[in-house]
Amino acid sequence: MANQNPQPEIYTTRHDIPTGSTPGTVDTQTVFTQQNSSEEVRIYGLSVNIYTTTTGVAVDNKDFTAKIKIGNSFVPSQEFDLSVINASTSKMLTFPT
Repeated sequence: MANQNPQPEIYTTRHDIPTGSTPGTVDTQTVFTQQNSSEEVRIYGLSVNIYTTTTGVAVDNKDFTAKIKIGNSFVPSQEFDLSVINASTSKMLTFPT
């Protein structure tokens, strides 16, 4: 969820990673907020749901990470471990305000 003028918006991406993919496979998705470079975007959280494509069953303990890139910089510079977020009850990582 990102706080923008005039109201907050929720953006969703879907990542299809084929079964048997090589470890280290990278899947990049871009979310355009349509904000001007002089406008502020606040990210309040990141939610994760990992499912198998064949059965639609939730998958636990898979090694996935995510990074948020704004312009040419990653914010924060560290990646997020999505398996920890996926294993939590809320399946969400909220950022402090």
